[in-house]
Amino acid sequence: MDSRALGRVASVLVLVVVVVVSGAVTYVAYPGTKTTCAPANDPVCIPAALSTDDLGLLAPLKTVQQGVPIPFTAIVPAQYRATSFEFDFGDGTFNNTTSPTVTHAFADPGVYIVSVSADINGVTHTNDHALAEVAVAVSYASDSLGTIPTDVLSLVSNSTATSNPTPLLLTGESITFAGTYTLSPTNPLYTLGTAEIVSPGGTLTSSTNTSQGLQSTYTYAKPGTYEVTFVGSGVAAGEPTSYQNFSYTVKVGTPGANYELAGVSTAIDPHPGQIISYEDYSGGATTFDPAIDYDLAGYEVVGNVYQQLILYNGSAAGPAPSDYVAEIATCVPGSQQCADLYGGNDLVQGTNYTFVISSAPQFYDPYDVVNGVHPSWGVYPSDVLFSILRTMGFANEPYSAFTNGWILSQSLLPGGNSSWDSAYHVPFNNTPQWMYAAMTINGTDCPSIAMSQEHGCITFHANASNSYGDSWPFFLELISDQQGGSIVPCGWFSSPAQGQGIPGWTLTNTSDQGPHPCRAPTPSQIASMNATSFDNWETSYYNAVTGQYEGNTQWRMVGSGPYYLSGFQLGESYDLGANPAYASNPLCTWSECQPPAGQYVPVVHVIWESDPTIGEQSFASGVADFASFPTTDTGFMLQLIEDGKASALIVPSLAVNTLFFALNFSESAAASYSPNPLTIPSDFFSYLGMRQFMVHAYPYASVQSTVNTVDGIQYAFDFGGAIPDFMGDYYPHNINWPSGNPCANASNPNCPAYWWAQMLNKTGPYYDPEAANCTTAAPCRFSIYNSAGDFSEDSRIDLYAAAVANASGGKIQMTLVDIPAETLGLEGTAGPGTNALPMETGVWYPDYPDPTDYVGIFYFPDETFTLPEATAEGLGSSYVTTTPNAFNSTLPNGQPCPTDVNFYVNITAAGYSTVPQSCQGAAYDAMVGVMTLAGALPSGPERVLKYTQGEEIANQLAIMISEFQINIVVPYASWINPSSVSTNVIYAGFFWWWLVNGNGVLAPS
Repeated sequence: MDSRALGRVASVLVLVVVVVVSGAVTYVAYPGTKTTCAPANDPVCIPAALSTDDLGLLAPLKTVQQGVPIPFTAIVPAQYRATSFEFDFGDGTFNNTTSPTVTHAFADPGVYIVSVSADINGVTHTNDHALAEVAVAVSYASDSLGTIPTDVLSLVSNSTATSNPTPLLLTGESITFAGTYTLSPTNPLYTLGTAEIVSPGGTLTSSTNTSQGLQSTYTYAKPGTYEVTFVGSGVAAGEPTSYQNFSYTVKVGTPGANYELAGVSTAIDPHPGQIISYEDYSGGATTFDPAIDYDLAGYEVVGNVYQQLILYNGSAAGPAPSDYVAEIATCVPGSQQCADLYGGNDLVQGTNYTFVISSAPQFYDPYDVVNGVHPSWGVYPSDVLFSILRTMGFANEPYSAFTNGWILSQSLLPGGNSSWDSAYHVPFNNTPQWMYAAMTINGTDCPSIAMSQEHGCITFHANASNSYGDSWPFFLELISDQQGGSIVPCGWFSSPAQGQGIPGWTLTNTSDQGPHPCRAPTPSQIASMNATSFDNWETSYYNAVTGQYEGNTQWRMVGSGPYYLSGFQLGESYDLGANPAYASNPLCTWSECQPPAGQYVPVVHVIWESDPTIGEQSFASGVADFASFPTTDTGFMLQLIEDGKASALIVPSLAVNTLFFALNFSESAAASYSPNPLTIPSDFFSYLGMRQFMVHAYPYASVQSTVNTVDGIQYAFDFGGAIPDFMGDYYPHNINWPSGNPCANASNPNCPAYWWAQMLNKTGPYYDPEAANCTTAAPCRFSIYNSAGDFSEDSRIDLYAAAVANASGGKIQMTLVDIPAETLGLEGTAGPGTNALPMETGVWYPDYPDPTDYVGIFYFPDETFTLPEATAEGLGSSYVTTTPNAFNSTLPNGQPCPTDVNFYVNITAAGYSTVPQSCQGAAYDAMVGVMTLAGALPSGPERVLKYTQGEEIANQLAIMISEFQINIVVPYASWINPSSVSTNVIYAGFFWWWLVNGNGVLAPS
């Protein structure tokens, strides 16, 4: 099952190695002279003129988030052979090794100089002439509780340079740094603490306080490597101080030292004013309509043409107003800016979120001409209402996993009644009256100044009738979604030429149809709407057989964003042009806001390639700005980096890959589906011991070293559970997630051998009568399914199949079957007992960075992944049945299965290796219950604890196999400024083209 979040779209998992032509690293030889040479035949003495400063250091990733591993490779001249290496990472840590390639993760943000020395025939060689400099960005996950400020340390000057200074000094010279607070703690209890700049080993010669921090100058009497650190803090009365540091490496040498940073090409963009990008999205997008588009290729186009009310600020991702910038809205509700603008009203009143609509944004119509010009007009609350109604209208159609409508619907709509209307309006009651009731135009919460100076307001009611049974505490995360939250023009969409008006909106009021503002229905008109009036429109909009959409908005776009769609070739490419009517939000003035008109690249050309060769060659020849490199071509990418034609950064994403067990599948469907024999019963994976065996038989270490890591580049890394790493403190590192390679100790619960023995123990709590039928002579056989063309995952599954056969002594034989991604997604709609796939792969891309985006679909009853896998049904959950079940009955001692979460979290205290098999249904119910409670809690320790408890129980139940979490590797051209490429985990691999800048990228006006 491949999903961009809940959308089961036909998109193959692509590790987006976005590439650009660049000239990054150049190595300069600094020859030295040996005065003696003995013995004369020592290869070190040939030639006589020898430099021991002749190593190169390949650091392909120049910018990385804290905590993410980065590979470093020492380059030794071809005529030499080194016996050992010492890497100095500039953060106080070293690595002495015989390998020329190592990886290192920087714990704190900062700018670090990395050096290496090698022992070559007893002589120490260095890379002092080409030191590598790595910038480490703060991870938004480091401030999960809002107690930590964000800060930065910048190099102001050194003794010899006041412009473009370097952190390379000689003894006695001085260097000056400025430390600055860039964001206060978001927790209102915490304020900024006193800051300081420290450098152990250095001498402080001056220090001056500034409004946001301080400036300090240091000198160094001895050569060596030093750290300069800006120590920032958040303080609160009676609470522990929270620190956030930003460090800089300073390299100090004696007179005559030849320290140099690796050179960076000064190439200028060969095609200023134009971006050329090759992207590995074979077949491209399925539609550009933000109400229904749910694939990665369309996601990028939608995000650049349409605007949302608010948007993540690009450097953080979370629930606080400071994590967003305003686009169509004048300000972010709940922010101090809103309070300043509107007389203390920050626009959040209980569960009501009010957005003031700015008068600046303008829709632009590139298709029509009125009086010789293309029409443009303002954005109004009616457009917002119309857009969100369209989004929620598809929340259940054809199922809740197909489009992005579920995202906002979960906070704005009540649950549906499955016994009414043939269960059409479930899981969300998206009948017209409920959808309209979720929003109010120009209500009592709208400031009067918004009516007179801006375009009015729209208020969203995140009411207590949503699926979590409480008000939604993170509404800003949901409304900022590019696809479901993008704002389209109601009049233009409703015109006969486009044919995409909402039933009951403009059908009887033709004056509101066309390229101009339109009015919303009146309360009396809404009250008179039939409860099923949207249904025919929803069901007829998309034809799953032909892939066609009703009307003319599948590939036509009218937005208010920085770009408009200027060209499009179905399945091949798209072109963007600068929107002539675009106007940035005048009240959004900081660096993460959208740029003013005329201050971004005006032409973008993107090619969706089915073969990466063309893009790679375009990159290598200095033509393309970005191009996709598959992992199989990593060596070529690294060669381009070494040749000075590329640099790269690595960005962790929140995308995860998993393997799912079907606890109740259709034997007949499975038998007809696979060319391989099937000899397991439909409930084979409902036994806990079998799932634990399968989870621990996965060769995590071998997969990580052979498939997930290529030529030292880590494209993926291990994780566990449903909640990915880099999501604040929600990822529970203290849980004993399965890892390493399968072991054969039958006494160790971390080994598959232990679980095989447990399944065969008739008197034990994990006895599995079906496992006893698996023998070497008559093995249990089944197929595991993956998307055709996903060769990396095929390699993983091949390793896994071999490991399972080995761990079971040949008693379990698993065969890989590749099927089209569309078919894999279609099987994901099957219900319990009808799914034809005993095991299958699943990919999940984030919609928003909160655990609710993951735990529901991976764990909760009858959700996207759990419905076809019959997870709740197979475990005997009381959420789906009241019928007595052997897996939800009594403990082995005869006592009723406990309902207490703590019993299952601390299961070893009760004498069990994991949840007793006879109580796995009760444990599952406890897990769902505690995670449901966590979903409605505000950020804080209690919410973190409850999610950790839920993940601990999920680990005990072995619900799925957590394969890996994806890193995005982004090479970039020499003229591209790497800081203009988004490193936000929610947007990893996605381009805001209006952000990209660099040397000559923007043509002179």
